[in-house]
Amino acid sequence: MKIIKAYLVLLSRLRNNEHYDFFQNIDGFVVKRIKDISEIAALWTPFHTYYIREDDIYKRSAKAIETKYINEIHQRRGAVFMFVRRSIEAALYNFDDKKKEAAVKLTEVNDNYKSAANAAMTEVSALLHNMIEDFRKPRYEAAITTLGLTDAVEKLEELNEEFKNVYAERTQNIEASGEQGTMAEIRPIVDKSFKLFTDAVNSFYAAGNMSGRPDADNPYSSIITFINGYIEQYERIYSRRSPGFSTGKKDDKPDVPGIPDIPVTPIPTLAVASQVVGGVGGNGSNNYGSYMILNIEDTETLARVLYPAAKDGILRLTADDISDPPDFPIFDFELDGAGHPVGIDVYPSDEDYSFNKPLYSMGECKAEIYKGDSLLAILTGVVYPGMSGGF
Repeated sequence: MKIIKAYLVLLSRLRNNEHYDFFQNIDGFVVKRIKDISEIAALWTPFHTYYIREDDIYKRSAKAIETKYINEIHQRRGAVFMFVRRSIEAALYNFDDKKKEAAVKLTEVNDNYKSAANAAMTEVSALLHNMIEDFRKPRYEAAITTLGLTDAVEKLEELNEEFKNVYAERTQNIEASGEQGTMAEIRPIVDKSFKLFTDAVNSFYAAGNMSGRPDADNPYSSIITFINGYIEQYERIYSRRSPGFSTGKKDDKPDVPGIPDIPVTPIPTLAVASQVVGGVGGNGSNNYGSYMILNIEDTETLARVLYPAAKDGILRLTADDISDPPDFPIFDFELDGAGHPVGIDVYPSDEDYSFNKPLYSMGECKAEIYKGDSLLAILTGVVYPGMSGGF
């Protein structure tokens, strides 16, 4: 029977960027599946709410100038890594027997580190460090020379070290700017709220398992597997810094010293049933719309929490691949025949822009509704809309 591994000791030892990355991936995975585990949504929502606070705190600090250099170096070392990897793979088909034999031998290393192509930045650094050490072992030195990869391996090491140095510099600057204190306040609260959620996941999974429910039909099974995967990944990262580290076999205690017992007022999370573009664009073309409608599944919560409080507020959409995302003004609500709110109407971010019609999705995004500085609600199932300007 599955169970989420002990993790509180591990989380307490992670750096801020690692703690953020750990929960960013788990939050993104679970939030898409919360509909399937509605019975513990009340425990998920507090964690999600506190994680969003950590997300805001960390991302404010992560806008340091070093960030763009980190991304650039990460891309460059990725290109060199792929050059080495593809060179070995191509040499497996070389007509020169010596080069082919060298490629076969180097495949032993190549296959061990193929995950570096898709791993998180911090994980890549550790993987590449180990891969380079393996390439320099006596068993593989001659093969590297035979395929002419000596310079490429040296370049890979140079870029990997440069990445680690810049990454460390950014971390130090973040801490020096005062963010450490803020992160120190939010991290233990996130950890505790996550612990309450994972305890519930374990309990509901066990109940289903004991009743004969197969894993394929148990929505908690995939969540346990995913969370354990990230726990194991960060155990590997931390153990490279502190050999001999172990989280222990027993589960962590639910109450960790220093974590305040603060009552949680969760931010409501509303699922969007549909997202459409209405009206006519500024140039009169039916290919563009003047407003966007977000139809909400839970209309009772919409009426209780957002209607009419969110009017003249903003819809804030953010996505990793969209820099400096704008805010979308909330100007009205969609009402049914009885006058009850069923959706939210928003304008484009700028009066010179129109939404593409029909709606064009630029990918999933995080959606929040603000009134002034107050976060009123979180929306799920929202995509970033395509827009065109100059109308």
